[in-house]
Amino acid sequence: MDATTAQLIQSLSKSVTELSVARAEAAQTGAHLKYAELTGRIETMRTVISFFQQTAQAAAPVPATGENPPAEKADDGDQQEES
Repeated sequence: MDATTAQLIQSLSKSVTELSVARAEAAQTGAHLKYAELTGRIETMRTVISFFQQTAQAAAPVPATGENPPAEKADDGDQQEES
């Protein structure tokens, strides 16, 4: 994961936390529309964070094991003999 992606994920995570607090306050005051709006925004941000994390994991290099892959049998063109 590069520095820009990590910074973006950190910023989005902070925003989700802030929105969660605002949503809890809206629920206590009975502001149902604000609660619904904040819930939608939180879910959108979580989806974006998940996308970036999956993208970063997919792009991460696979560590080398030092082993060579199994060699395939060479096809010498001969047909299989019948016994």
